[in-house]
Formats: sequence, structure tokens, C-alpha cells
Amino acid sequence: MTKPPIAAVVLLLALGAALAQAPRPDPSPGELCRAPEYRQLDYSIGRFRVVAETGERAGELRVEPILGGCVLRGHWRGAIAGSGEAMTWFDRHSGQWHRVFVNDDGHSLRLSGRVEGTRLVLTGRNAFFDGRVGLHRMTWQPQADGSIRQRWELSMDEGRSWETLLASNAIPER
Repeated sequence: MTKPPIAAVVLLLALGAALAQAPRPDPSPGELCRAPEYRQLDYSIGRFRVVAETGERAGELRVEPILGGCVLRGHWRGAIAGSGEAMTWFDRHSGQWHRVFVNDDGHSLRLSGRVEGTRLVLTGRNAFFDGRVGLHRMTWQPQADGSIRQRWELSMDEGRSWETLLASNAIPER
């Protein structure tokens, strides 16, 4: 049995090291967003009519995945007036969901949080429409009938007590 020349061994080792260090091709758009964490809010995709707990029609909501499923974009239109847009995404580095909502009179909310059981719970310190700064908490919970229970709360005492600003159900349009 003959031994390979030393130059050939060195060349093979160098080639192997170069291949091991070579940058891997970037994943295709949206590929990383196929992980189960990114699918936690798929129940919210679609068209919904939103009804307040009182039974009054509150508005319409349309949610669609964009950017290869990495972001959910929501379009809101109030029953009487007002509209807004929301972007919701999962940050795999922090393990949190984030949402930015902006409405047509320039108000915005920035919220972050996690899925707790079946509920998505997001909080953030934001100015309320009248200028008061408080802690906002929004919760979304899918229901067995395909609707989504939504609750928006405000705390002016660092979360010791909460005032419900809006409680509603998003009912899927069939």
C-alpha cells in the first residue's frame, strides 16, 4: 500500500477546512419563518367582523401573512370611523411577539409579549389618546367556533389595576 504524497494530504485538509468555513447560502425568503413558533397566530389570518361585548358592530379586520409568512399585517376599519394598520411578528432571538399599530389620527401602540397557553398577551408603555402615558395590555384568545376574543386594557399604576378599554370578538367571515 502506497502512501499519498504529503502535498496531496495537505491540499485535502486545506480544502476540507475551507469548505467547513465557507459561508452557507442564505435561506430562501420566509424559510426561517416556517418554524412552529411563527405559526402560533395562524388562527388570526383572514377576514373578520368585530363585535363589541355589548353586541354592537365595532368594525372589520383583515389579517394577511406577508414577507414569506414572517409578518402578519392587519388592516382595521371601525364601524363608525377610524382605520389602522398593524404589523405583528415573532422575534426568534428574544422569543417574543411584537406588534406596532398605527391609526389614521397618528396614534400608535408598541407592544411585546408571549403566547401563554392559547392566549397571546402583549404589553407596552404607550401614550393613551388623551396623552396620558400608561401600560397597555392586549390579549387575543382563539375560541372553539373560530372567533377570536380580544381585550384591550390600560393601567395607570404600573399594572396593579387594569381598566378595560375594549372587549370584543372577531368573528370570521365565511
